[in-house]
Amino acid sequence: AQTSNATLQGSVTDSGGGVMPGVTVKLESPTTGLQRDVVTNEAGVYVFNFLPAGSYTVIAELAGFKSVRQDDVVLEIGQTRELKVTLEVGRVEEVVTVEGTAAVLDRSSPSIGTVIGSSQLKQLPLAGRHWATLMMLAPGAINTGDGTHQSIRFVGRARDDNNFTFDGVDATGVKDPRQDSAARLVISTESISEFRVSSSLYSAASGSAAGGQVQLVSKTGTNEFHGTVYDFVRNDAFDATPFGTEGDLPPFRLNQFGTNLGGPIVAGRAFFFANYEGIRQSQTQNATRFVPSAAFRRAAPAALASVIDKWPEGTRATSDPNIDEWRVDEKLTSEENAGLLRVDMRLSDATSMFGRYNFDRANLVTPSDTGNTNAQLHPSNFTYQLQRIFGPSVVNEFKFGYNASLRHDERVGPVTQQISVPGFVNLTGGQEVTENGRSFSLLNDLAVLRGRHNIKVGGEVRRIFVGVGEGNTTSLSYSSRPDFLLNRLNNFGITDFPLVEGQRWFYFGYVQDDIKWRPNLTINAGLRYEYYSVVQEKDNRAKVWRVACGGFCPDGTSWYAPDRNNFGPRLGFAWAPARFNDATVIRGGFGLFHGPGQNDDVFAPLDNSGARIGLDRLAAPALGYPIEPFLGLAATTGVAARAVDENRVDLYSEHYSLSVQQRLPWRFLTQVGYVGNQGHHLLDRSYVNLIDPATGRRPLTQFGRVDIKSSGSSSNFNGLQVSLHRPMTGGFLLGAQYMWSHSMDEGALGGGESTAPQNVACRRCERASTNQDIRHTLTVNGVYEIPVGEGRRFLRDGGPLSHVFGGWQLSGVMQARTGRPLTISVTRSVADLPDGNNAAQRANLVSGVPMVPETQTADQWLNAAAFAVPARGTWGNSGRNILRGPGLMQADLSLQKRFAISATRNVEVRWEAFNAFNRQNLGNPNTNLSAGPAFGRITGPLNRGYGTGTARQMQFMLRLNY
Repeated sequence: AQTSNATLQGSVTDSGGGVMPGVTVKLESPTTGLQRDVVTNEAGVYVFNFLPAGSYTVIAELAGFKSVRQDDVVLEIGQTRELKVTLEVGRVEEVVTVEGTAAVLDRSSPSIGTVIGSSQLKQLPLAGRHWATLMMLAPGAINTGDGTHQSIRFVGRARDDNNFTFDGVDATGVKDPRQDSAARLVISTESISEFRVSSSLYSAASGSAAGGQVQLVSKTGTNEFHGTVYDFVRNDAFDATPFGTEGDLPPFRLNQFGTNLGGPIVAGRAFFFANYEGIRQSQTQNATRFVPSAAFRRAAPAALASVIDKWPEGTRATSDPNIDEWRVDEKLTSEENAGLLRVDMRLSDATSMFGRYNFDRANLVTPSDTGNTNAQLHPSNFTYQLQRIFGPSVVNEFKFGYNASLRHDERVGPVTQQISVPGFVNLTGGQEVTENGRSFSLLNDLAVLRGRHNIKVGGEVRRIFVGVGEGNTTSLSYSSRPDFLLNRLNNFGITDFPLVEGQRWFYFGYVQDDIKWRPNLTINAGLRYEYYSVVQEKDNRAKVWRVACGGFCPDGTSWYAPDRNNFGPRLGFAWAPARFNDATVIRGGFGLFHGPGQNDDVFAPLDNSGARIGLDRLAAPALGYPIEPFLGLAATTGVAARAVDENRVDLYSEHYSLSVQQRLPWRFLTQVGYVGNQGHHLLDRSYVNLIDPATGRRPLTQFGRVDIKSSGSSSNFNGLQVSLHRPMTGGFLLGAQYMWSHSMDEGALGGGESTAPQNVACRRCERASTNQDIRHTLTVNGVYEIPVGEGRRFLRDGGPLSHVFGGWQLSGVMQARTGRPLTISVTRSVADLPDGNNAAQRANLVSGVPMVPETQTADQWLNAAAFAVPARGTWGNSGRNILRGPGLMQADLSLQKRFAISATRNVEVRWEAFNAFNRQNLGNPNTNLSAGPAFGRITGPLNRGYGTGTARQMQFMLRLNY
């Protein structure tokens, strides 16, 4: 089960180093009044398990010895902090106050990760105010796009291998982890107290995925009422012109506003916290597309007149007389309303509980080629927790969780059928897709201290419901522009199936033993078991497809064999060599981490529940537009089934690391380490029922090419990580992360990220750097309170000058990375390939010709002369990911001023500049050799909306705190 709490543990010794049993250790929260007492056991060890993250006062007492008190003992989410106490002979009334001034080393686990605290959440500039952008501050994080959680991965794993929890219960998209990623307020940044990102070697208590673990915890009320009212405003008048934009800067308006309120219901016993936030955004983006020229339109056959007229007219000629450039203003709109309510209650000194509910209602309109997609997203999440202390060494925590990801997309365009022709922007056709995901979870964790063993045992049962449906969707594709002029369709497909519901169970169990083997050595031993049941459709409408069945199998056929072998042992250590005076910790470990991927990966039989047909030129040489005359043939020879390999197994990853953590002066902490992993049984996508070159026919003639998902791929990752960290102390915070890494796979990184092979008989030919392989990445973040004004170093006594020059703060985030890999593709006819499979085809390399020009520019990033279309009957000889796109470098800065109104009220005014120095961060070039003059050309920035990779954008904030 996933915990949203922290652990404080340690030992009590006398001045001679002898262990001291029977010492009473008291802990108290100054904000909520929470109090806990424990007594050291026979080994002199004490532990407080399942503590809410926060700041505490710790007192140790024993008759005949002076009491020891330490204030401001900060515990972070997911942290196990060690606090040693030494008692001196004296009267218990005498109190020795200890001040913690040194950086806190991790002496308790091998986990690689970091905590994003309240100072960073509140003070760092965030484009779009999306908390997930701050995941980039964690060691092992790789940002491949706009910085939202759909583009951030960890230590070589796929984005769908990441697992998100909110207050200890599942908060990941149910159908797939990215299901809610387009909405920005699924969890409002203003409602988060802090969150932990663990990229590798987390304990057996965490799982349900083989990648990063992101644990968020909501804010809570305290014994005093506190609230905020805020508004973030953006306007194109303050923005720089993005690359590729002509004329005036397109209009942009954003208001992101909200309020928080928290306080006591019953002082010291019950508290509440509430949040509301809304977004109103309207943004126009200038985009470059390519459309048929007037000459090409005149050459089109009469049968296609109604189609070719649907393409907009070009605004500029290109080097190809058949293709014009089309400049278009595309409009995006967002309207979101989100809320959260949390109530905490302490029923007795031994029993406490809380409940929290949050929701978002998002309506988004985004461009889609020549049309738009209208999306409605309704995510929500609920948790209830009951905690019971059964004695000084036993604590139990029970949770119930509900997670919902409801989405409906409607795509509209100038035609009813999606039409694609190489070199032209697609003509957008109609489509409706519904994805309704819900899960219910029961979780329990029990912690027991026995001697030097802090043992935790727990489990989770999760019931998952996913409804999917797709309205009448038709797609038509031509393999070349000449084929279009001859009206020779390469293939077409039709999909239409009702809303069906897949159901499955997840069962998780674990035991974790953190052993204080010696005072300076902790051994972490754990075992986790995960079982993901086979999916069932609630009304038995799913259809299983197999070659052995001759197509669709009889009703009741199991989708695939269940995998009951998901045992994940984990072993780690943290050693603080005595010779380094408690300033150095060496940490390392190994573990097996399992994951189900995304639920969508095994839903193929659901997709077969309705109409899914297709036809290609091999089955119908005269295939052309309109397609109505060919529908009968498609229904008998072109059933486009989808399949899951009956022998598939669940993916797992071997994680291993070794690192050295060193305490430095001025509360700095540095870490240098090696991190690696190997992925096994990764989801891969391939095709069966292809053309037999000997007969020219498919084995099952009533079916077309069948998309099948299996688990035969692997990956590996190796990385060097270096970090520097200083917590918020004395008005200064600094963090830096650098990683040098390389990852390889066969086109299947894990989770739902898989690229089909160009030759299904040669999966090893796909072995190359992963699609998301970024060799170097660096992030730096900092907050600095200028030491002027009341309570600070200069002008601390107040006065007019203090009001003018005091209360200022600087903060910023800098990101830099090298470019992403590029694969040179080519669009080919099904008739050109021996097996009729034209998916994921690559170009040939021209010997002796450099693949990139001597000077790379946005208009010519690649050298078209270095590539050629393979001869008929052969596959391309170029490999995957043989080139690199542009890198990224961006600095986001903010300047803030606080105006005090009274002792408890103040106003904050902030100016933020994203990509403050307006560095040109380009997107990747067009890598399809069949795209004509668009090949090798970059037509826009990395990102036109919000997040990383935009031109400079400014934001202003006004916040009232009371």
